[in-house]
Amino acid sequence: VARRAEPVTSGVCLPRGACRADQPFALFDGETEIPLQSAPLVVGRDGGLRWVLLDFQVDVGAKETRRLVLKTRPPVARPAAAIQVDEDDDALAVDTGALRLAIAKRKPFALFDALRAQGGPDLRGGAVEAVEAKTGLRLRAGEPKRVVLEYRGPLRVTARVEGAYEPVPDALPAGGAAPRLGYVTRITAWAGRSDVLVQHILANSN
Repeated sequence: VARRAEPVTSGVCLPRGACRADQPFALFDGETEIPLQSAPLVVGRDGGLRWVLLDFQVDVGAKETRRLVLKTRPPVARPAAAIQVDEDDDALAVDTGALRLAIAKRKPFALFDALRAQGGPDLRGGAVEAVEAKTGLRLRAGEPKRVVLEYRGPLRVTARVEGAYEPVPDALPAGGAAPRLGYVTRITAWAGRSDVLVQHILANSN
């Protein structure tokens, strides 16, 4: 299918000794420069850059192949609408230009405390729950212990949220012990887009 402004994330291996960790990069489609977000991915003991992480968006027609060229030079092209991030003690807010979302830091984790796509209604997340198969005990994601930006740039941001599950009120039998179950959730958003990627990991006591 044809894709427009399709997000691409890719690591690129570099020849040993070719680049330092602070090397800037620019990406080209023929003579046209494409806005690029890059970050060191693997740096050798000698300070040389072995892998670089690239984020960009590209138009690709149905069954079409695009050949892009990565150059070691400062980038000039900038995204039409860069991601804006606001953070305080209560929440982390991300605005992609097409979507605005907020992740609460002091409330039970509900994926999103607030969410609004461009031209759409204000939405709020629901409870994030799990059920222990053997007992039927219902657990609910509690207040995050940690909310951080794991990756941040003008084209892509990834927030990492960590916390623990707690028994739903009145769900824990008398004298019973709740299983030690945590969550690690990554929420990724891209500039100019209203879709997000959610990766929710259940973490046991180990």
